[in-house]
Amino acid sequence: MARAVCREGRRNLGEGSEADVPDLLKTPHSPISILLRLTMDEQSRIETTTRGWFRYKTTLYTGVVTGFLLAMVLGRGAGLPGLSTALLMAAAVATSYATAIGTKLLLGRETYSLYHYKFVVLGSVGVLSWTVGRFDLRLLDVVSVGLALTQACGRMGCFRAGCCHGRPHRWGVAYGLRSLPEGFPPWLAGVKLLPLQMIEAVGFLCLATLGALSVSAGAPAGWALSGYLVGYGLLRFLLEFWRADMRRFWGGFSEAQWTSLALVAATATAEWSGMLPWRPAHALSALALLLLMPIIALLCQRGVIAAPSVWFAQHLGEISAAIDRVNRPVASRQSGGDPLIQSLELAETSQGLLISSGPLPGISGKYHYSVSRSDGAMTTALANSMGKLIRRLRFPEARTQVVAGSHGVFHLIFDFGLEAPEPPPGEPLSTGRAR
Repeated sequence: MARAVCREGRRNLGEGSEADVPDLLKTPHSPISILLRLTMDEQSRIETTTRGWFRYKTTLYTGVVTGFLLAMVLGRGAGLPGLSTALLMAAAVATSYATAIGTKLLLGRETYSLYHYKFVVLGSVGVLSWTVGRFDLRLLDVVSVGLALTQACGRMGCFRAGCCHGRPHRWGVAYGLRSLPEGFPPWLAGVKLLPLQMIEAVGFLCLATLGALSVSAGAPAGWALSGYLVGYGLLRFLLEFWRADMRRFWGGFSEAQWTSLALVAATATAEWSGMLPWRPAHALSALALLLLMPIIALLCQRGVIAAPSVWFAQHLGEISAAIDRVNRPVASRQSGGDPLIQSLELAETSQGLLISSGPLPGISGKYHYSVSRSDGAMTTALANSMGKLIRRLRFPEARTQVVAGSHGVFHLIFDFGLEAPEPPPGEPLSTGRAR
């Protein structure tokens, strides 16, 4: 049925001959040519070699040192005993490294999670200080400020190493093909990605600044700690919608978003119980997240917005593979295959997205994909998202037009702004930059 729908949609756009099919290996707007052009273009590109991973660790260690020093300065200003504060923070750092080593031995690889090490550092400082009889919320205040600065540096290192990146976006940087970092999705090589790491780093710097000001101004003990926990919980929850690296998710939301909800709710509960200074804004923040998540889930279910999981790296890889699959029959038409049979090539992702590809008969300078869903629930919002995604993955210089067809099929037309007629066989098309 879906094959027939895509064939019918293509016929609705007009009839044409094989001469109207662009040669993917010769035309400058083909996926292969664009990928090669991206490889040679060094603007807005970061080549992540093993040196990039080294720079990540160097940046992280720099953050550890500066965060440690900032916490010591703030602790001294708050009247905390310097030696015991330094020893407790040093023990927390040692606990973090021991956790990293243990994780590597257990899993066979290094894993860095901000939430993971946040809980390790704050938990170890709290437990150790309580054990030695020196528990003080002011200590956790200064540690949280230093931790925010450390994590800001860590996110800058993530940006350099190529991890924790954002989704494909016109305002972004591309990681080159020569050497990809471990774990980087190869289907996103050469694609401009939103520098979410730097946005998060700025957020951490703001949290560190606000925390340092509150400690210096003599705010109640626990004030900077609660601000750090709730502030980062809200920031991370929102930024997760723009993440596009490998993610684990349940119920349409990522693991980090569920953790953010739990963290904000736990902090608000601690404030309500008197363990931390009461701040009504934090309780309202927890309530807002509790209400926002079902609303977002409902909007996604009704097709008003595209589900966040569409943009996760795993699904982007499936979409990229589907594009490559449906493109192959188009290229093979030059070898004398049956155009009608080859035009029926269809690829499906794990989320039920159906993608087919083909030229616009009789029209030069444009390329066409048909998208639908296996359950027939394709929506305009999802079709628009697919148009933006395919353009950024394959046709960054094209303009995109989304045309609603019949039977739940949407047609994505990529316009390269070509005014010249079709050249003789073997002569590549000359393309102008899309406006």
